[in-house]
Amino acid sequence: LDYLSQGNKKGDIYYLDVAFDQTPTRESCLKLIDEKDRFKLKKVNLNYHISNIDIEKIKNTSFEIAKLIALNNIGRVKIEDIEPIINENEIGRSHHTGTIRMASNSSFGCVDKNLKVFGVQNLWVCSSSVFPTPSHANPTFTIMAMAKRLSNHIKNEN
Repeated sequence: LDYLSQGNKKGDIYYLDVAFDQTPTRESCLKLIDEKDRFKLKKVNLNYHISNIDIEKIKNTSFEIAKLIALNNIGRVKIEDIEPIINENEIGRSHHTGTIRMASNSSFGCVDKNLKVFGVQNLWVCSSSVFPTPSHANPTFTIMAMAKRLSNHIKNEN
């Protein structure tokens, strides 16, 4: 979880925003549907689900930060109820993880340990979409390491 000060100051009030990457769930998925777009390609249906565990993590972390601020006599924190905010606002940031999960077989994910799509010839995926869970840090260096490993794997496979 990243807590970012938005720099919004009204009198002596500062606003904090919670940014997080949710844990991928089986309920969250992308599926092609029969409806087609203007290019005659199938459209995608997105089912976006945030687990109760993630909501509890946000609440607990917010509470701990509020406690630290109060114990150090820095100020007081009013914590909004997170669930309506999640349900009423556009959510998600830039680290889209878990939509093409890496797994040991196709029952649990879409790609194998070498990032090859199950059941498809000559198709690999190298992005944070294969991560089984998000981290607290930007995924770029991990993706770069995976790309290097994948390139070596493909080169050595031929």
